[in-house]
Amino acid sequence: MPELLIASPARRTQQTAEIFARELQIPERHVRLDEVMYLAPPDTILKVIHGCGPRIERLMIIGHNPGISALANALAPRAKFGDFENGRRLHH
Repeated sequence: MPELLIASPARRTQQTAEIFARELQIPERHVRLDEVMYLAPPDTILKVIHGCGPRIERLMIIGHNPGISALANALAPRAKFGDFENGRRLHH
């Protein structure tokens, strides 16, 4: 269970964050919208993650592509997440 959920403030990601928070029963005070997450590249997303510090052990990030997919692939290259566009996985 995430201790903190950080999302882009864009309408769609905010709505997604609200759904996850409700379904996972994450308290509203543990949901944060962060302007830098809007269309953030992987290095910026990683800075947001590192900015949480060691006290947060389980973090959920909701953002945008291509940054999210690129970060996922950089962190777990063997998983071969691929790229996502309009909710569909694109295979290369």
